[in-house]
Amino acid sequence: MSADPTQIDETRLSSAQLAARLGVTEGRVRQLARAGEYGARKDGRSWTFDGSAVGLSLDASIPTRMTPPPADVVTGSEERELDALRWQQQLLLAENAAQARELEAVRLKGELTLLGAELEQRDQAIAVLQAKNAELRAQLLGTLSAVDAMRVGIEASVGE
Repeated sequence: MSADPTQIDETRLSSAQLAARLGVTEGRVRQLARAGEYGARKDGRSWTFDGSAVGLSLDASIPTRMTPPPADVVTGSEERELDALRWQQQLLLAENAAQARELEAVRLKGELTLLGAELEQRDQAIAVLQAKNAELRAQLLGTLSAVDAMRVGIEASVGE
């Protein structure tokens, strides 16, 4: 004879039972389940909780209420909390994106500064090379003029 799957044994509590015992909504109980509280275990599509873990927690002065508040009040409050957390998350993401852009701008500015310094060094090196080139051309022209003068002198002495 098989056990009825809708029945939960005495050692396990359903989400509804735990919610009533803690005086919170079933949504809050599902949050606790996802966090692994009260020996939570997924049984098919629903969560069950270790009755002894719940008992120990309740004995450890976890506040409970005799009657749960209206669901819409808790849900509205939780929804406002979630909205506030989502808003904070969006703000943090926007701040992170802004900081990332600032860091990228600083990095690019640093690269531009380095490139500027490299260009300045290159321009100085080009100026030095151009000056050396002009000096060597002047020496070469002087040497060519001297060679030309010698050639003229040699031709004149050979022609006599």
